[in-house]
Amino acid sequence: MEAMRDHAIGRMKTDRAFADRAVDAYLRSIGLQQENKDSVARHALEDLRRDPRADANDKALSPDFLHRLERHAQDAATEEAREKWGRVVAAEVRKPGSITARAMRLIDELDPAAAMLFEELCVNRLADTVPTCLTGELKFPVRKALVEAGLLVDPGTFGHANEGKIIDDGSNRIRLFRFETNAISIPAVERG
Repeated sequence: MEAMRDHAIGRMKTDRAFADRAVDAYLRSIGLQQENKDSVARHALEDLRRDPRADANDKALSPDFLHRLERHAQDAATEEAREKWGRVVAAEVRKPGSITARAMRLIDELDPAAAMLFEELCVNRLADTVPTCLTGELKFPVRKALVEAGLLVDPGTFGHANEGKIIDDGSNRIRLFRFETNAISIPAVERG
């Protein structure tokens, strides 16, 4: 790398046209990166104006998040990518600390089709669970796409099961399913 750098610097000193092209390319690159970052910021502001809700705390965005975001935002060369990163910024502003480094990597690599499938699936989620009684069984291509994207733990042949907890007060038997701070209860029915 040093040899390449030294060669380029030497050539810039002796070849004016090469130096001009190098400077122009560098400035153009920096300008495009700044335009991308500005566009991401505009999309974030639009998102926040449409939905201004925010977490009750006034926690500042972490320097780590901002550093990672800057790298992703400057490389957002399409309007779709800029809009995506704008939504990420808005989500983090609403709830600081909610977007992890892993989530940012996943968002960066996620293709739009898998993202759409995941959004549709998450409409029915309870905490980190998606009850099949709400969604039905996922079709194999959907399940495959979500597993490959890293958005779904491979449910295997028989799926994941949450049998809940049976509560019997003597006159009623219910099955209780907990989801973080929420729960659902249904009448307990013996399986036969």
